[in-house]
Amino acid sequence: GRVNDWYHKNPDKLSEDNDGLGDNEGVRLVSKVYNFIKKYDLPTRVMAASIRNTKDAIALSGVDYMVLSPKLIKDLAMTPGTFEPPKLTPKSAEMANFTPQEIRGQELSEAAESLLQDSLKASSETIEKVEDILANTAIGNL
Repeated sequence: GRVNDWYHKNPDKLSEDNDGLGDNEGVRLVSKVYNFIKKYDLPTRVMAASIRNTKDAIALSGVDYMVLSPKLIKDLAMTPGTFEPPKLTPKSAEMANFTPQEIRGQELSEAAESLLQDSLKASSETIEKVEDILANTAIGNL
């Protein structure tokens, strides 16, 4: 969700690759990171979050961990028919065609930096609000 939002706010950064990973830049990023980690057998797991719809959840099936809202879980349960096998698997990652430099340079640069800055700023603002609230309680008056 958030990665795709960032790319839509920065359309000049949208990927022109026709890599079969879809048109959602967040799905593309998670897929590429998953494939990179599995292809090179790195000792870590991939978690997809901020998933907003069933299409993206299904596209990311097979990722190690997925954070879904209760509503999205219900929507998936109510989706008619059967699901295809997971799109992301260690075997499919072995066949992924990219270089480590493509992953670092293209996907984990400006978007990641901007999203991290936004998250840190929001966290800092939340801490300040909590400090203000606590300062006006019995604990703050000790």
